[in-house]
Amino acid sequence: MLTEAHVNTQTVIVAPQDLLAPLAGRLMRQPSRQRLLVHFVNQSGHADTAYFAPITMRDISVELACPFRRASALRLDQELPVTPVGPQRRFTLPRLGAYEVVVLDE
Repeated sequence: MLTEAHVNTQTVIVAPQDLLAPLAGRLMRQPSRQRLLVHFVNQSGHADTAYFAPITMRDISVELACPFRRASALRLDQELPVTPVGPQRRFTLPRLGAYEVVVLDE
C-alpha cells in the first residue's frame, strides 16, 4: 500500500505506508546555481535517545511543480529518470539508507 505525504502544496512524496512516518524531507533552492536540493533523512533508526542502523527504504517517488530537467542522487552517484506528470515532474529515489540529497537542475 502507498501513502502520500504533502510536504507543501507543490510537493508530493509517495512511499510505502509503514515507512513514511520516519522519512523527513527538506527542499532547498539554490537560485545562483539554478537548482533545487531535496534532502532525505531516514529516521527509522531513531528511538528516543538510542540510534540503530536505519531500515533501507525503497522506491520513494517525489512529484514537484517546478521545471527541473535533471535529477541526480549524490550518495548513490546515480542520475534518476524524470517523468512529466501533468504540470509536475516526478523522480523516484530507488533506495534510501540514512541520508540522501537529490539535486534537481532547473
